[in-house]
Amino acid sequence: MPNDPSPEMKAAMGRQAFDDLRVLLDDKVGAYVSREVSSVGQTGGFVNVIYDARFENEEHVTMRLVFDQNNLISGLWFDSARLRQ
Repeated sequence: MPNDPSPEMKAAMGRQAFDDLRVLLDDKVGAYVSREVSSVGQTGGFVNVIYDARFENEEHVTMRLVFDQNNLISGLWFDSARLRQ
């Protein structure tokens, strides 16, 4: 990852939780293929970037990254029809 997680993100999502997320993504939508920026916004000191991500088994997965004032990742979410099943 080009950006490191913030200390708060590390505390909220440890290594095991990150590994579990990766397994869930692999199982539900397959391997990551690509992404395009859908929108960028700012709330307070945070920058929200929404991507339309493509995975092997699903064309449109919404990926949201939130960056803090130090350009560290403070939030990460994925959403798609398959992930909600």
